[in-house]
This record gives sequence, C-alpha cells and structure tokens, in this order.
Amino acid sequence: MRQEYEAVANAGFVLQIDCPDLAMGKHIKYHDVDLKTFRKAAALNIEAMNHAVAIFRPSSCACMCAGATTKARITTTCRSPT
Repeated sequence: MRQEYEAVANAGFVLQIDCPDLAMGKHIKYHDVDLKTFRKAAALNIEAMNHAVAIFRPSSCACMCAGATTKARITTTCRSPT
C-alpha cells in the first residue's frame, strides 16, 4: 500500500487508515488462541503499517481501530519510525 499512500501524501491529503480487523482480530481470526499469540500477530501488522506510513508527518495521518462489537474506539495519530 505504500505507493498508494505516497500518492495521497503527494496530493496533500490527510490519510486515515481504518483497521477494524486489528480491533476485531481477537474475536474473529484469533478467537481460539491466547492473548500473547494475538498480540504477537497484531504487533506484526502494526510494524507493517508503520513502514507503509513512514513518509507521513504524524499530523497528516490518522489510524482508526474499531470493530462492530468492541466498545472502545481507538483513534490515534500515526507514528512514523525515527
């Protein structure tokens, strides 16, 4: 997705990444594994996303992680690796 994200950045838009699967993953894909295993999988996804958004200033990118059955909604500014 990095090429698509670069096109968004070059056009001057703020990128919002919606990650409902990250919020819902424990209930759907990883429902039968322990929390440690789920967190390891989630960390790998976050690492990949951080790589993809490394071109963005933190103020120009937002990430929304919310699922249909989760009560908590997490919205954060993307943090690029330094």
